[in-house]
Amino acid sequence: MGWKTDRMEVAGNWGRAALLASCLASAGTPVFSEAKLDVSGYAWTQYQQGVTEMYKGAANFDHDPFFSAGGMLFLGNKPSDNWATDLSIGVFFGNSAIKKTIMDTNSTVIGRTNPNSISLGMGAFLYEASVAYHTPSLSLKLGKFHYTYSDYNTNMGLYLLRGPVYPGFIYSGFEEIGALTKMGALTSWTPIESFRWDVLASFETDYKPFMDLNLSSFVTWHAGLVELGAGVESQRLVEFNPCITSPNGVQDVNDCLGGDPKTVTAGPGADLYQSAFLIIDTTGGKADTITYSMAGTKVMIRGALDLKQVMGEYAGSSKDWVFYFEAALLGIKDYPLIYEKKGERIPVLAGVNIPTFGLLDQLSLEAEYYNAPYQNDPYKLVGAYDVFQFSDGNSINYAMSPIPPSNKAGQGHLSKAQVDFDPKKDNLKWSLFASKRVQDRITFKVQVASDHWRVPNNNFVQYEAAANPGQFYGSFRVDYSLR
Repeated sequence: MGWKTDRMEVAGNWGRAALLASCLASAGTPVFSEAKLDVSGYAWTQYQQGVTEMYKGAANFDHDPFFSAGGMLFLGNKPSDNWATDLSIGVFFGNSAIKKTIMDTNSTVIGRTNPNSISLGMGAFLYEASVAYHTPSLSLKLGKFHYTYSDYNTNMGLYLLRGPVYPGFIYSGFEEIGALTKMGALTSWTPIESFRWDVLASFETDYKPFMDLNLSSFVTWHAGLVELGAGVESQRLVEFNPCITSPNGVQDVNDCLGGDPKTVTAGPGADLYQSAFLIIDTTGGKADTITYSMAGTKVMIRGALDLKQVMGEYAGSSKDWVFYFEAALLGIKDYPLIYEKKGERIPVLAGVNIPTFGLLDQLSLEAEYYNAPYQNDPYKLVGAYDVFQFSDGNSINYAMSPIPPSNKAGQGHLSKAQVDFDPKKDNLKWSLFASKRVQDRITFKVQVASDHWRVPNNNFVQYEAAANPGQFYGSFRVDYSLR
């Protein structure tokens, strides 16, 4: 069985056609006769394991190791001073957890990993296929490509590029394949050396429903030891199927589902139909129907302070002595019942690159605070294959839910989070990362963290491993440069 998640697949003929077009644009440039192909790549192996006892809502991987390996090949082509094409492909394999349903001493159903059911997943992926035109002050890139608006974040943050807006799930990963690749168009304007303005128009390929159009804008200004940045992203600004992305009332929900919500089969007493698409608010003695949308707007500010700029000559790493931060508002629109307080939708990241005076290439410590009152696990989103099934056999596995699992008081139909989960204990996350390059080709990377690591699961159920700062894991990775 292949190991993949919705974050690593492209949906439908539209996505495949767009990728094919970008591949052709990247691979062939017949109008230029002096094109030279630049070939590079790397391979990696990674070992990851929970150090402490981890969150029991997920598969019980407390002391089970997770291994992955793979490689990437980069083909670059610069046929002229203004044109460039890039094609990057990769392969990977690794093990993943398979949940096993057993009973605890109170005859309560709980999920645990079957120690004999660690499977090996294999697959190939397209990382980049793009064509670019650039001048000293302006550039345009089309296709599928890697993009990030900050060079400082090591593990967490980058909130405008990772995760949906409603619900505001956030992610981490110091080597997360595909998480920062976008499919669309990127323009960059640099009128002066200290200022850059990026505009990114990208198709939604990470979360269902696919192929909605996102529009993002980022500005960066730096002078001396200070760098400041800001950004805004309108997720799903153009909706491919508005009935699914932003249903307007009960009738839209019924039309999109294509089945009778009263016949949903999802366990005794479960009302997954309402909890996934709408909420009936019965406060005040009347029943008001509230429908939620997957579309919304994020805003972000960030900054960095590089103290090396005032030190004169410094013999250590170029990454040392840098302090940085990022904060974002995930959804500027308030909704009743769930998204009433903007303060519950603002993740804040602070980081520092600790000086090692040449001993290491990088030693980074990051801390994050996010006061969301719900569980930061998208199992309703990627797990829609299992969750929504009508008795007439009409599966709605294209469905996404803008309503998160939550233990928020007073909302019984939102209490889908595990009973041993406390939404306040997971507010604080931390990460310590170190890297060292040796022999000019081999790089060792170590990370110890209580972040948003989610174990790959063949049931598409992605729970965070650490539900509080005292639960953490360790990861060791070796990169082998091919040149």
